[in-house]
Amino acid sequence: MIMMWRIEAPNNEYNGVTAGVTFVGGVGETDADPSDYFQRHGYTVAEVQADEPSTVADAAKPKKKTSEKDGE
Repeated sequence: MIMMWRIEAPNNEYNGVTAGVTFVGGVGETDADPSDYFQRHGYTVAEVQADEPSTVADAAKPKKKTSEKDGE
């Protein structure tokens, strides 16, 4: 079982990369031991089990787009 870390940003609307962790909607997950940077800057860090479903990974997946056919 892989140890995973869930990191919540102080801004729950934050989307981006901080200290090598990708955040979507203020939440990021990593299997690397999180640096002290997160706690020093007000992030919440918690251990999670790797077999739990990841809402972050689902949110990061691009949505499929359908296109209309020309002439319809």
